[in-house]
Amino acid sequence: GRLLGVISAVDQRAGRTFDESDLGLLELFADQAAVAIEHARLVDEASSVEALREISRLKTELLSTVSHELRTPLTLIHGYAELLSVRAHQLSPDDVAMMADEVLLGSRTMIRLVDDLLDFSRLDGPRVRLDRTRVDIADLLRRHVQSWRGQVGGDRLKLDAEPPLETYADVARLDQVIRNLISNALNHASTGEIIVRARQEPGWIWFEVEDQ
Repeated sequence: GRLLGVISAVDQRAGRTFDESDLGLLELFADQAAVAIEHARLVDEASSVEALREISRLKTELLSTVSHELRTPLTLIHGYAELLSVRAHQLSPDDVAMMADEVLLGSRTMIRLVDDLLDFSRLDGPRVRLDRTRVDIADLLRRHVQSWRGQVGGDRLKLDAEPPLETYADVARLDQVIRNLISNALNHASTGEIIVRARQEPGWIWFEVEDQ
């Protein structure tokens, strides 16, 4: 009951006329063509619906990931800001300087995350650009363990890493990985030690966060 297209037949031979058998043959072609066209339309619609579902899933996954990524530095910044607000007069200058460094580190992490969101075209390329600098992994882990000691459950963190463990790496992205691993261990392992460990191997530096 719906027009999908028209089949036009032409014969250039003089005196040639179309009869009922020609019409029947054209109707057969028309029926087959209509089925093929309708099938293609339904497949296209199904693909569009599936694509929309996939986009919706990716959006949900992105929001979940971003909220997780932002929550860690936000928690750290809020915790130190609250501590400075309540106990600033009781803290030594070294303590205040350490907390200020951690707040600065957390804010830089948040700025980088927001920059990544505003520049998603970077993720469409074959590689994500890394800003490599010289870094001591053992010292980096030590600073992370110290920064988490003031958080709930932070006293369960133990460091097993002897400096120097130097390499070239993107410190901001390493910070992101380390914070997520420690945060996950604290959130999902309610008891027992959490060991932050690093070792040097030929050509490699590996680290891990082990909970119970």
